[in-house]
Amino acid sequence: MGNIIYLIKGYYSNDRVRKIFYVVVFALIGMILLRFSSALTQIAGIDPEDGSLSGNVGITSDPEASNGQAIVFGQKALYVSSSGKDSNPGTVNEPFATIAHARDVVRTMNSAMTGNITVYVRSGTYDITNTLTFDIADSGMNGHDIIYRSYPGETATISGGQKITGWTVADSGKNIWKASVPSGSNFLQLYVNGARAQVARGSDRPAGYTKTGSGFTTPDSSMQNWRNVEDVRVVGFNQWKLFKCPISSITSSIINIVQPCWDNALATNDNWVFNSVQYIENAYELLDSEGEWYLDRSTNTVYYKPKIGENLTTSSVVAPMTETLIKGTNVHNLAFENFRFAYAGWTQPSDSSGYTALQGGYHFVGTTRELQRIAGNLTFRGSSDIRFEGNVFARLGGSGLVFDGGSQDTEVIGNKFEDISGPAVMYGDINDSAQSDVAKQNRLSSFKDNYVTKVGQDYYDAAAVFAGYIDGLSIDHNEIYDVPHSPVAIGWGWGIASYAKNNAVTNNYFHDFTKVLQDSSAVYLLGPMQNTVISKNYWSNGVNKYGCIYPDQGTAYTTWSNNVCKQVHEWLHIWQSSVHDNIVQNNYYDSPGNTNNGTNNSVSGNTYVSNNVWPTAAQTIMDTAGIEQKYLGIKNASLP
Repeated sequence: MGNIIYLIKGYYSNDRVRKIFYVVVFALIGMILLRFSSALTQIAGIDPEDGSLSGNVGITSDPEASNGQAIVFGQKALYVSSSGKDSNPGTVNEPFATIAHARDVVRTMNSAMTGNITVYVRSGTYDITNTLTFDIADSGMNGHDIIYRSYPGETATISGGQKITGWTVADSGKNIWKASVPSGSNFLQLYVNGARAQVARGSDRPAGYTKTGSGFTTPDSSMQNWRNVEDVRVVGFNQWKLFKCPISSITSSIINIVQPCWDNALATNDNWVFNSVQYIENAYELLDSEGEWYLDRSTNTVYYKPKIGENLTTSSVVAPMTETLIKGTNVHNLAFENFRFAYAGWTQPSDSSGYTALQGGYHFVGTTRELQRIAGNLTFRGSSDIRFEGNVFARLGGSGLVFDGGSQDTEVIGNKFEDISGPAVMYGDINDSAQSDVAKQNRLSSFKDNYVTKVGQDYYDAAAVFAGYIDGLSIDHNEIYDVPHSPVAIGWGWGIASYAKNNAVTNNYFHDFTKVLQDSSAVYLLGPMQNTVISKNYWSNGVNKYGCIYPDQGTAYTTWSNNVCKQVHEWLHIWQSSVHDNIVQNNYYDSPGNTNNGTNNSVSGNTYVSNNVWPTAAQTIMDTAGIEQKYLGIKNASLP
């Protein structure tokens, strides 16, 4: 042994041998560390390509050492499961039961963040009876984010609905069924086996109704004997406006509309007020077609006439009971990924104000005629760096998502919005035109690669995406179709100077729009907004007037270029001299109708196309518009 050591020492004293020895030793150490790091990466669920969490089982530290939080290289993860307990440590094997409790635990972790904190939510339905609120204490810190995410390969549903069971036959001759609902229940939508049911309603444009000073006369004197006449609503359309007013009383043939709804419906004192009856809705006596329903609030009973093949003893029937699923106030660096938000409602239109539209989902409320938006089922006010990605918003009774009150740097990317009573998204405010404090302005938001369809299901005046005063809104590479009014409407004030500017609507595919009301277009702008660009969009099949390019009163300093406008009433609608200093150039259209009565607008280089023979440049716009390849899968995302 001594001889061996002597030989090693002898060789090691040689400089060349010593250098080789160092190389070999460090190579062996590097190989060992590499294998150890790879093993940790696989255990922790870290993507080897980009270092992000893939969501596989995380490294869970000892509960005594770190409160049971899963710690992964500076990042932390918590877990929620419908089968968990809030008394658990929130690990993958012992998850919490509620998102609200996970949020509360995050508040104890985020003061000195060195990486993102992720809350993984396992599949299942999480019923929200009390709004899930987020404020500044729930924010990501030090440039990192708090991320709420469905567990990989699973989808969690955040729901405001309640299942209705215990159905029995109410009228065998008419095949009407009934079920009890909790005392005091009020809801304006009902979903049967995942599909929106139709509230009981009469025929369209019924004959014999005449407007009076307090409502209408009816040719059907039996209406005075209907049950709960105060819950019956008279509905009217007028161009871009929708009116839904409850009845106060019916005497013989005289229908008196409740106040202040009736006065508010006449408030604009012009031709575009509540002049005629489109249909009557929400009466038990109108429950005559399969798939219709009626809520009797006086007896806490809901009635439904099932479709052929529906068995109410086994069907899933859900009523929305919660209005706001998530509310964020002054929160920042917060993200939601791969959830389904569903079954929230909005009941204000059932009160004495009803629903009397002015424009774009804003309506008069109360005797002071306050303008209010369709309430958001998810809302963020004064918040920043908020991201929604890969989610489904469906079966909602208000606006899907609202950002206002000076919200900034929000991102809505790769989501699906379907079957919503109001707009998909509403941005900004309509009463802050003079806001000069940049920190309090609504600005720098992105709506990108989203799939939007069948929104405005109850409130037909709502644009699919609406923005009031806003600076730097980008609406890019979305697909919006089958909507009752405008796919996109931006602006307010009818010419009032504001901070609105730098907005862009680009590379979108909008089709089958303006299907119910009138006076709309693929993109509707209102008011001056410097450096706003509408470009490289493909718009097809605008059902009612007007068409594609519609800068309304006071719109100025905008550019509309390289868009394709196909099968509409008018490709260009500039109807008033107050529309000024806009550029409309290099667009393609196959509907020659247009109106151009503005001031100092440049309309040039636009190409009329006949026989469906589109130039190569136009075809390229058509081919590249819409959702990008990376996000196309959201179109097939399942609904709740």
